[in-house]
Amino acid sequence: AVNKSIDEAIRAVEISRSEKAKSHRIQTIMDYAFEGILSADSQGTVVMANQYAANVLSGEKAEIIDQSIFKLFPGLPVDQVLKKGEHLLSRMYRLEKMTVSVNCVPLITKGEITGCVATFQDITRIQEEEEKIRKQLHKKGFVAKYQFENIIGSCRQMKDTIKTAEKFAGSDLNLYIYGETGTGKELFAQSIHNASKRKNGPFVAINCAALPENLLESELFGYVDGAFTGAAKGGKKGLFELAHNGTLFLDEIGELSLKLQARLLRVIQER
Repeated sequence: AVNKSIDEAIRAVEISRSEKAKSHRIQTIMDYAFEGILSADSQGTVVMANQYAANVLSGEKAEIIDQSIFKLFPGLPVDQVLKKGEHLLSRMYRLEKMTVSVNCVPLITKGEITGCVATFQDITRIQEEEEKIRKQLHKKGFVAKYQFENIIGSCRQMKDTIKTAEKFAGSDLNLYIYGETGTGKELFAQSIHNASKRKNGPFVAINCAALPENLLESELFGYVDGAFTGAAKGGKKGLFELAHNGTLFLDEIGELSLKLQARLLRVIQER
């Protein structure tokens, strides 16, 4: 009986150590998050918080633990989360230092609401991150934002055209889209791109009629360092290279000179 008690005590210590290690690991992960994270029990008492939340709300994590989430976020309907299981998503909330976007969702255990988790982030930081992402996407190539469901039309001809374009999206063929100005050629080009296996690649579009021929040629094919007076140091990648693994859309291609069309034909034929 004594040995059994000792074994149970040792097992209890090992479990306790394991739980502490797991809790420490979770806390460390939370502290590396670039947003505030709080966890509260069913009464709204904060039981866990990360360093970001502490920096914004008080400066010390110890000062947040055991505080009421209602006190930390007065006026935010957290009671609807704890009592009714509602989800508060992307709520604008003004703290003393900044305006934040808040999400708060219930913690449910065996069908019962046992607490909630709230996350919040400085809106200015969100805007800065979005700007960085837009710049990175621009460097990689333009992004196709339209899909077939964005094309508005109920006539039989439009529906047939969309079905045909959807079939072309499944192939690696070069496509020639023709139609009068304003009929949606680029809309179809973007939709084909987003329905193809190249959808995660860049969609690079250029209006061939908007650039002079000498500039267009360097834009399409690029150039090496020192190729001509005024050339960018280190050279420049052409649009064909930038569109690698994606789609290159040449708008108003009929406006190109026959000389440049012949060069394009060679590229298209040889892929």
